[in-house]
Amino acid sequence: MNKSILIFVIAFSGFSAQAQQVPFYNHVVINPFVYNPAMAGASGDVNAFLVRNQRYASFSTASVNNYLTIDGAFAKQKAGFGVQVSNQTAGIQQQFAASLSYAYRIKLNETQELRFGLNAGILDNRIDTKSINVEQIDDPYLISLRPAVTSFDMNAGAAYSWKSLKLGLAVPQLIGNKVAFDKEKARGYYRLARHIMFSASYDFPLTKSGTWSLKPVGFLRFVPGAPIQYDVLVQVDHHKIGWFSAGYKSGYSVQMNIGFHLLKQFKVGYSYEYLVGGIKNYSSGAHHELMLGFRFGNRQQGTIPTPIVVTERDTLKEQLIERNRELEELLMKTLAEKEIIKEQQNELIQQNKELQQEKEALANQADKQPNTPVDSNAVAPKKNPVVTPVEKIPYAKGYRFIDLDLADSPDGFYVITGVFSSRKNADAALSKSLQDYKSSYLVINKKNGFYYVVILYSLDQEEATKVFKKYKRTTKKDAWILNYHLDS
Repeated sequence: MNKSILIFVIAFSGFSAQAQQVPFYNHVVINPFVYNPAMAGASGDVNAFLVRNQRYASFSTASVNNYLTIDGAFAKQKAGFGVQVSNQTAGIQQQFAASLSYAYRIKLNETQELRFGLNAGILDNRIDTKSINVEQIDDPYLISLRPAVTSFDMNAGAAYSWKSLKLGLAVPQLIGNKVAFDKEKARGYYRLARHIMFSASYDFPLTKSGTWSLKPVGFLRFVPGAPIQYDVLVQVDHHKIGWFSAGYKSGYSVQMNIGFHLLKQFKVGYSYEYLVGGIKNYSSGAHHELMLGFRFGNRQQGTIPTPIVVTERDTLKEQLIERNRELEELLMKTLAEKEIIKEQQNELIQQNKELQQEKEALANQADKQPNTPVDSNAVAPKKNPVVTPVEKIPYAKGYRFIDLDLADSPDGFYVITGVFSSRKNADAALSKSLQDYKSSYLVINKKNGFYYVVILYSLDQEEATKVFKKYKRTTKKDAWILNYHLDS
């Protein structure tokens, strides 16, 4: 019995083999779509990857895996599509697979998103009975074997990203179909064992521009009935030149990858893998993997877009929030001042009417009085000096002030420095005012629901005017005095 018979017996004895059936691919960091259908279209471009993987070269019947993937985004990058074609050969076994993938993207906010994906296709499984070296070529069991079996397969996946953190979950061979070469299905079959794969990575920018980055990556593989297998890998990336990585597969191998970006849209990568652990006793040959990639896109700067540095993006976001708060404050002040000006205009119109009526009444009274001769020797009476009184600020209309405890605010003069529709923004402005004006507080106008920042309340208009002028002089910001009367 040679090695072909050994492989045949292990693979097709009458039990369901529970082991790692999904091949290892060392360029999964560059092309995560190969395992996880949720990553179809994740880059925003249309990508094509061709990979050749050769393992166990010391055996006369080495394992050779070839796969082609094409994926892209559509529907304004809310969805992704993908095509996968692969051919795997290991001894007398050969498997051809073709499948289609669909992914959907859910944007949670500016920095977080979820992706879900499904992959479905066919598997054409074959065995080469002519390559089996046996003493009795007319063995009834061998004669009863079918050379080819076609089965349906399905894979599922999900992915989550937050800033530079990426998490993935993939379930290859979701259905777990049986592949039976024996016509009686009593022997000569194996089951497509369901795999569960977790992945996690984080992209650390090494430069402010993001040209250089460091990415630690972890994988966890679980198959019922087999030991849990994990991978760890660290990749250094230059987004215009290429990448280099080193990794370890638990109890299996160590690997090194190197790759380059060529002509803006091409990628080429090579992986060398050296076996360690118990498997080394059966195969001393090295493993090799070659990858070719092409991106169909219109980006002009490099092969991979330069990421925005997270700290700079957060700073810009904070500045934008502060600017929006200032604009809201300015808008509220403008609206409040507009109301006050309108009320003052109405007061002036009313005063002008009353003054005109008084003038007309005096003129009518003068016309009715008789003419009196003027004595040229009469001495004009002395006039007392006229003291011009301080013009009283008219009552403001359209206000119904209440304190935060919902009690009515008292009548008087309010020196106001800000108006806000948001309690959060009002509290922020109040905190700043309290640094210089310890008696500052908030009131609410029940008629419009706005919050007003008050730095002084007084029954004395002169005192309110002094504080108002001091605030304007020291801060160079807008403020106003509001003469509040509940019944106005």
